[in-house]
Amino acid sequence: MNLLGSLLKQLLTAGSVLQVPGRVRNTLEEIQNKRRNVETADILSMMKFTLPRFRRSFICIDALDELQPGIRKALLKALCEEFTGYKAVQLFLTGRLHIAPEVNESLRISQYSIDIIANGDDIRAYLISQIALDTSPTAMNKSLKEEILQTIVEKSQGM
Repeated sequence: MNLLGSLLKQLLTAGSVLQVPGRVRNTLEEIQNKRRNVETADILSMMKFTLPRFRRSFICIDALDELQPGIRKALLKALCEEFTGYKAVQLFLTGRLHIAPEVNESLRISQYSIDIIANGDDIRAYLISQIALDTSPTAMNKSLKEEILQTIVEKSQGM
């Protein structure tokens, strides 16, 4: 899973003082010598040896809802099984509200939820600033501009 591999890479390259743990180095050499692909189990194993080297770790994953359902389920399972045992590991996940039940069911850990709802005035201001950057300002009259602004702001409510 590319996402977990990316997390492992970030952990291994964090801080110039830390060195790659011997067991991680051995696992990587074994994978290279056997000319095989790195598997999710390999990544999770290496993360288990890497995480304890940090006093505190934050794993941040944005837009969880944009992952394919199968990948999201596998990731949540890995996060639950592998990382919830470390008190020094904090998870920060973002996603749209419709995946909250899946996350709650998968993680079963104490969590906090913050609902972020778009403000119509902010959306309108952003759209106006983007329209102002248009290289063909005469392509849109005032009436069309207002219709676009009104429609997008109305449709965005609750997002």
